[in-house]
Amino acid sequence: MIVQPNTGTKLFEEIDERFERDDEWSFPKSVSIGWPILEKPKPNDFRDFSIRYYEASRSLCEMVSRNKIEDYVASFPIIFLFRHSVELALKAVVLHQTGKSAAGHDLSVLLKKVTGMPDWVVNWVSELHRLDERSTGLRYPDTDVAFFEAGSLMPEWQEKTERLHAVLLALSQGHIR
Repeated sequence: MIVQPNTGTKLFEEIDERFERDDEWSFPKSVSIGWPILEKPKPNDFRDFSIRYYEASRSLCEMVSRNKIEDYVASFPIIFLFRHSVELALKAVVLHQTGKSAAGHDLSVLLKKVTGMPDWVVNWVSELHRLDERSTGLRYPDTDVAFFEAGSLMPEWQEKTERLHAVLLALSQGHIR
């Protein structure tokens, strides 16, 4: 039997003193969002979001490696989170290089808006794009994810994604030309 919550119970609450802690590793833990958006996004805003999605993907990889979750259960979320981190990193690069925000989820369109991208980065991002062109296939069962027999062993996946993400973040700050 599912117990109904008390009337008026919300999924999220106002953040108050119960959420206070000394640092990100102390307690209480929470699921929370929120900071004021007072101006146009900056490259670092996209970069920071990209890092969060990338770290979530890495955390799931670590759980798979420690047998805390099955690889077949975590594969779609791992790839989706990483793909989204790449999308956000590309948007940071576009904003850094052009001064304009880029919309949409099409990685191939974002790639065309940036300069100075190493060939291997273009190739790997293009692979992600071909897998899930509209960023819906890894989220919904009834969409057009490109199913093909391909994979990457976990250690190699982690090494490759770390390398790709690091280059995109460096480009987003103008450290690679």
